[in-house]
Amino acid sequence: MFLEIEFRSQSQEVGLMAVRRRTLLRRSQSSRRSIRPSIEPLEDRLLLATFFVNLTSDQDDFDPADGNCDIDTILAGDQCTLRAAIQQSNGGVPGVPDEIKFNIGTGGPQTIVPQKALPPITHGGGVLIDGTSQPPQVPGGPNFIELNGQNVAASGLVINTQLTTVRGLVINRFGGSGIAIDGGGNHTIAGNFIGTDGTGLVALPNTGDGISIFASRNNTIGGANAGDGNLISGNNGNGIRFFGNESLSNMIMGNRIGLNAAGNGPLPNGLNGVDINDARGVTVGGSTAQARNVISANLESGVRLNGAAVSGIFVYGNSIGTDATSSTIDPDGVPGTGDELGNRMHGIRIDGSQGNFIGSTGAEEFNIIAGNQLSGI
Repeated sequence: MFLEIEFRSQSQEVGLMAVRRRTLLRRSQSSRRSIRPSIEPLEDRLLLATFFVNLTSDQDDFDPADGNCDIDTILAGDQCTLRAAIQQSNGGVPGVPDEIKFNIGTGGPQTIVPQKALPPITHGGGVLIDGTSQPPQVPGGPNFIELNGQNVAASGLVINTQLTTVRGLVINRFGGSGIAIDGGGNHTIAGNFIGTDGTGLVALPNTGDGISIFASRNNTIGGANAGDGNLISGNNGNGIRFFGNESLSNMIMGNRIGLNAAGNGPLPNGLNGVDINDARGVTVGGSTAQARNVISANLESGVRLNGAAVSGIFVYGNSIGTDATSSTIDPDGVPGTGDELGNRMHGIRIDGSQGNFIGSTGAEEFNIIAGNQLSGI
């Protein structure tokens, strides 16, 4: 066996190391040259649009397609009416939500008197109309926005889309319903006074229903959180009316319907408190005290289920015919003085409907039905 031994001088070893370094450097440079920077387009990111209403007047927007709420482009700043804000929102980018907020005058309660019907709300990305955004004139003072429809033969706010929230408005004196939802769905109507003045103590009727809902799904009228409940009283029609067999899976909770804002006196709607026609899967009430509706003093029945197509209705956790404390049906205790809180007909009236549920077994799911002039159910 032969063993080959290679002897290298120190100078030879240094030379080999230099060769290795040059080879590695070339490979590294070649690798760097092969990686070329690239430019990739960023995806579009569209931001929520907010329009601030700062006028109580009723002019149209100067250019409803320019994304800027302004009725007069010559004057400095933006002059934005509610009508113009709705027009801008309707012309917005589909799928992108909008907000309509208020900052009118020196703050405090403000009244908008439309001179003709407001544009229907059609923006599909979702719209928040927030009357509570109006700053108070003094800390802790009232800050509502009133829509006075005395000049309008039609409904107040008409919603023909989806994902609309209406909050903190006082809506009265329109020739139709205060709010009319026509199709679409996933709307929230919360914290409004519909059919009264801003105090909630005086009836200023809408000629139709307080809220009418036609062929619309998954809407919430009121809510179980503080401030979510609506006052729906004083209207010439029903407090809330559902019709159309596409009206599915709607919820009514935490509202006062037919009483004043204090919950201790009558402010009746002219027909039923809640009228459900050709609709399915409506829940009136809920499982918590906060979800309890008080439905009293209406000139017909508290809740009416009307027609064979009405099914899957749950009515539980409500007070029907009492005050807001569920303890009184006649505040002064003297019959015939006009302050009685019972509905003038039935507490709950069922006309030809079946497959519905009145009350349930949970701790807060019972109905209190008292003081109504005809039958309780």
